[in-house]
Parts: sequence; structure tokens; C-alpha cells
Amino acid sequence: MQYINDKLIRGGLILLFLACSLWGLSGCAQQVEGDAEAYNLQGATSYAEGDYAGAIGAYDQAIELDPNFAEAYNNRGAARYALDDLDGAIFDYDKAIELDPGLVKAYNNRGSARYAQGDFDGAISDYDTAIGLDPDGTTAYYGRGRVQEGQGRLASALADYNQAIELRPDFVEAYYRRGSVRYDQGDLEGAIADYDQVIALDPGHAKAYRERGIVRYNQGDLDGAIADYDRAIALDPDYVKIYNSRGLARYRSGDLDGAIADYDQAIALDPEYAPPYASRGFAREGKGDLEGAIADYRRYLELSPGDEMVEARIAELEAELGDQ
Repeated sequence: MQYINDKLIRGGLILLFLACSLWGLSGCAQQVEGDAEAYNLQGATSYAEGDYAGAIGAYDQAIELDPNFAEAYNNRGAARYALDDLDGAIFDYDKAIELDPGLVKAYNNRGSARYAQGDFDGAISDYDTAIGLDPDGTTAYYGRGRVQEGQGRLASALADYNQAIELRPDFVEAYYRRGSVRYDQGDLEGAIADYDQVIALDPGHAKAYRERGIVRYNQGDLDGAIADYDRAIALDPDYVKIYNSRGLARYRSGDLDGAIADYDQAIALDPEYAPPYASRGFAREGKGDLEGAIADYRRYLELSPGDEMVEARIAELEAELGDQ
């Protein structure tokens, strides 16, 4: 997640509307020309509309007119990040920080870009600096928590998510990530409490339903898990992993046909996603379709080589077919 000035976007839309209303389109263009602030504003508007290339063009103009415009560098970095140009984004954040060492959002944004590049130490350093500059800012705690979580430092990640939530009690994604950490720590009840909170704040959060379903599955609450998966699918019918998860719950509850139907759907949505092939293989075994199971296991190994257990199972089934 990248940050530019939200007030700038809102204010910019209003100002551009007023300018265009008063002077028409040509007058609107004249207002923008030659004014670095106006180009920065135009870039923020394009960014908000998802036109990242257009935003970069506007920020280029702003920087050409004012080479010391730290905000424009930060904003261009955010647009470059959105286009997966991480090196370009970091270049811009470096320049923004050089020009304005107190620009907190530039540290947060660079931390996010460094994390995406796998530079975990650099990311943490940026978030540390952002927290030092703004101890009440939630973005840096959340971002640092993501890095800590990704490195397996769960206690540190939990502390950062706790702080982010304490500072901002409606921080949906902090609850979501904290639920994941608690699950990994074995605190299933705590994980469910966090996913409950995510859903209370954002009832359309399909991933939270899936994750809560996984926790319930691991608690043995198959009906609760399936209910969560059903809701997740209703919210996001193309969410491939949910079908595989619901298939596992149906398989465990004895509904082999329902499980196979879910695995079929997961494969139809993403034929390169390996897990449902292995899962469908197990279900086909349960129905006595050994040849179908072998075919699924083989496809699974094509997509995810090296699974010795699946390789051994294929050999066992082939031997069993040979004895028939």
C-alpha cells in the first residue's frame, strides 16, 4: 500500500472542477501549465483514478518545474510502485527523503517497496525511522509487522499489530494480519476473535471468512468452516483457494461428491494451481476411482514436483491396479 496526500486528491478534484467550470477546458489546461503544484495535483487525481502512467507524466512535469519538490517525488514513487517499477519507486523515495528528511510517508512507502524487493532489513529501518518521526502513525507499525511476520518473528509482529490497533481501533487489515499471527502461534480462539472483528468492520472481506473457516476446520468445527467458505464464495466466486478449502472440509465430513465438485471448480478457475489436484486424488481414491486418482496425483507432481508422499502413493495405487 502506497501513500500520497489524500487531502491533495480531494482538494485537487474540487479545484480542477472549479477551474474547468470557470474557464472551460482550455482555461483549465492553462491553469495547470507552468505550475508545479497544479501538475502535482493533476497527478494525484490521475493516481486516484487508477491512471498511473498519466500520474507519472504529471509528476514528471511538476518535478521539471520544481526539482526540489519532495512531495512530487514521493507521489511519483507511489505511481511507479503501482506499476511494479520498484527500482524507480525507490529512486523517487530516496530523492523525496533527501529533499525532506521529515517526510514520514516517503519512509513508509520506501519500506513497502523494499519489503516487496526482499530487502527486509532496509524495510524495517525505514519503518523504524517513520515511527521515530511519528510515534502515533499506524502505517509504520503495520508495515513493520508485515516484515516481522514474513521473517517468522511472530512475537514482534504481534506487538506491532497490537500497537497499530491500539492507535486505530478500526484498522481492518491490522486485525486480519494479527489473526494470521495468532493462528500461527496456535492461538485459535484469538485468531477467530480477530477475524470476527474484521468481518464486523468489513462484512465483505472474503479472505477473513476463508481464514476463519480454516481456523474452524482445525478446531473440528466442519459445519462452521463450510458456512464460512460458503460466505466467502458468495462474496468472491472467483477466489480459487476457497473452493479447495471447502473441498477439504466436505471431504472430511464425508461428502466426497461435494468435495470433488469444489476441486473441479478450483481447477477450472486456475488449472495451474496444484493443491486441488492432490485433494481431488484423495477424494477419487475414496470413491474407488484409482485411475482418476493416479492421473490427479501425476498432474499435481507436474505442477509441484518432489512430493515423495504423493510419489509413493502413485506407486502403491499402480501396484494395487496391477493386482486386480
